[in-house]
Amino acid sequence: MFFDAGNAMASRKSRPDARRDEPDAQGATATIELRLPDLYGARTVAVAGDFTAWVPVNMPRRADGQFGLDLVVPTKRRWRYRLCLDGTTWMNDPDADDFDLDERGAGVSVRCT
Repeated sequence: MFFDAGNAMASRKSRPDARRDEPDAQGATATIELRLPDLYGARTVAVAGDFTAWVPVNMPRRADGQFGLDLVVPTKRRWRYRLCLDGTTWMNDPDADDFDLDERGAGVSVRCT
């Protein structure tokens, strides 16, 4: 499934120097590919983060058994997010580029574009 979180498209390359408040002046975009293998016994997986205004968005199960979602986002940002299994259990993404703390001090996953 594809979710357009802005006007975006490109790659999932880590940019540790990217800042959340410094969008690309050229309007460049990247695609964040979120995948979660079916290792956790979840029936459903959703993602909530900066790119969804922290509203959970379903990650459909793909033909290969993984849950997945592609997000098109502006580049030169650090995108914070978490995964929610079965609507009750929140977890960080094991494939995140980095990890950070949110405003309450809880750990969150980070993807850099």
